[in-house]
Amino acid sequence: MYNKTILILLLAIAPVGLGRRTLTLNNQPSDFAIYLLKDDTLQTWQAKQLPLSALDLATRPLIGINDIESYQWSDHTIKLTAEGLAKITMLEDNTKSTFPFPFVVAVVNIKIYMGNIYQMYSSFMPIDLPYIFPALETTLKLRRAPDRTIKDQREDPRIYNALLRRNKIK
Repeated sequence: MYNKTILILLLAIAPVGLGRRTLTLNNQPSDFAIYLLKDDTLQTWQAKQLPLSALDLATRPLIGINDIESYQWSDHTIKLTAEGLAKITMLEDNTKSTFPFPFVVAVVNIKIYMGNIYQMYSSFMPIDLPYIFPALETTLKLRRAPDRTIKDQREDPRIYNALLRRNKIK
């Protein structure tokens, strides 16, 4: 009877323990992602009026750690996997606005900074945020905000350490 009770308890607890382990592995401090906002109607000028913590992120990242082959830290160029490139291509194909739209770089669900994604035909560019032109290439470059008096948020050590732990830094 005693052994049967222990076996039943172990079987009841095992799925919970395994679930926690899976959750922990998926949210290690090394995870890096670029998210679009959950509210895809929010334009950059509107998002800038809110604190970063108030911006709700899309459920899935636009670019996650597994979409990255390497990250060149010196110029913040990301070499994408085929899956990552497909996501950027889909974004380019489905976006018809000339206005930029916001993205957020996060490490383990901690929002680090907001930036803009511009289409190549856009002529509007706020000067105070990092930005991306999603050109159809195998790389994605996170460019510095044009206003050089603003701190370069791409240099955050949490980003560097997360990418380093996943052997993505080049």
